[in-house]
Amino acid sequence: MADLVPQSPGTTENVQYIRPELEKVLNRYNIIRDVIGQKIDELGQKYLPCPSGKMDRDRTDDDKQRYANYVLRAIFYNFVGRTLTGFVGQIFSRDAEVTVPDRLKAIIKDATGDGLSLEQLAKDACGEVLSVGRYGLFVDYPSLTDPATLEQVEKGLIRPTITPYLGEDITNWNTKKINGLNVLCFVVLCEKYFSNDNLFEPEFKTQWRVLDLDDKNQYRIRIFKEDNSAPEVITPKANGKPLDFIPFTFIGAVNNDPCPDLPPMYDMAMINIGHYRNSADNEESIFFSGQPTFIVTGIKENWLNKILGGVIRFGSRFGIALEKDADAKVIQALPNSVVREGMVDKQEQLASMGAEFLKGQTVTKTATEASIDDSSRTSAISNAAKNVSAAFQFALECAAIFQGADEKEIVFKLNSEFDLTRMTDGERAQLIKEYQANGITWKEWRGALHKAGIATENDEDAKKEIADKEADEIAKAAKEFAATTLDAEGKPIAVPVVPEAA
Repeated sequence: MADLVPQSPGTTENVQYIRPELEKVLNRYNIIRDVIGQKIDELGQKYLPCPSGKMDRDRTDDDKQRYANYVLRAIFYNFVGRTLTGFVGQIFSRDAEVTVPDRLKAIIKDATGDGLSLEQLAKDACGEVLSVGRYGLFVDYPSLTDPATLEQVEKGLIRPTITPYLGEDITNWNTKKINGLNVLCFVVLCEKYFSNDNLFEPEFKTQWRVLDLDDKNQYRIRIFKEDNSAPEVITPKANGKPLDFIPFTFIGAVNNDPCPDLPPMYDMAMINIGHYRNSADNEESIFFSGQPTFIVTGIKENWLNKILGGVIRFGSRFGIALEKDADAKVIQALPNSVVREGMVDKQEQLASMGAEFLKGQTVTKTATEASIDDSSRTSAISNAAKNVSAAFQFALECAAIFQGADEKEIVFKLNSEFDLTRMTDGERAQLIKEYQANGITWKEWRGALHKAGIATENDEDAKKEIADKEADEIAKAAKEFAATTLDAEGKPIAVPVVPEAA
């Protein structure tokens, strides 16, 4: 963020103000991002202190070289990044349920206006919510002097876009009561923009996009640039009318209210950093004391020079002629088990905090205990998936309003059940019996199959496919029947009647 404090001319509007709730978690955001982005080994003493404990100004060249080697030998294993990838993969192991009106079909392939698909945007949202616990979606529509034509709308040339914002870039916000409801009335988004036209050496500057409801509760956008110029003011409209709400939604780890949630992966990130520090100490210990050391005692200088030629050679190809009472041996330093145990302990801590795929289960559990344990591990993932689903549902409904489509047709739902709810063969058989006995409806039956991960298509597509298959089978049976009961001219074939036995 810029160091300037832009203000609207003649006012005291400080658009760079950061809410205290956000300031409290910004450092944690940075730590998590450094770990996931594998920047730990690039940031030197921020995460790996110098073993000598000396300040930079007091270090000798030898100290600096030793520290450089200390960093070089350290191994950073990105437990947090791998865990996050696994969690997002679980959410998208089944296709999201997405239904939009025809006028919004283009948004599925390109949601942001710069090529990012709706699915990829949802994956990014899940990753942010599971790691730092905060994300935002802003729905915008082009400002037009003339109404968009039907052809422009159908081809997706004029359409809404969904712009994502990182948690740290949503710097200020407020709510107020309108008709008895607490609604978002103000939000500030910090963003970068091109400040020159040089494609080879672009320069970026900071601007603040302020979304708010004016004194008439009509939605407007004001854009403040860091050069302190007068803000640009835009009044977006849908069907020629200003909106009475802000088309922006927060996404959190706990819920989707404006207040930042505690970053879910902060504790894991700190343990991951501790593991990296242990690795540095362990590798240095191996380097300095891991090599065997050859020792010879009791040899006088005269013996060394005359008998051994001034050189002691050791190894399988050489023998050492030792004088009386002399001795030769190899000493090997014992492994530094304390540092190694520290690394193992941290790996176990990481495993217990969600990285179970890094370490197998070693404790035998009953089926009930295992189910409860799985539920506790996936509850945070499930909650994140539901929060992201709700936010994208809202964003798509806003897009439909801008585009003049029916927002009631919108459906967006991510998988939030995972594999712990899979049915046994007996449970599936019982479910079929309940359906056949009219104990549950077709929708309830399909819902149970969806929850268990057995059914993947949405209900309408499945119903149509099943109906088409039944129609094909009926037509095939009718054709086979006709082939056996009609002659070449289509007339019924006389079938002899066999009298019943007396």
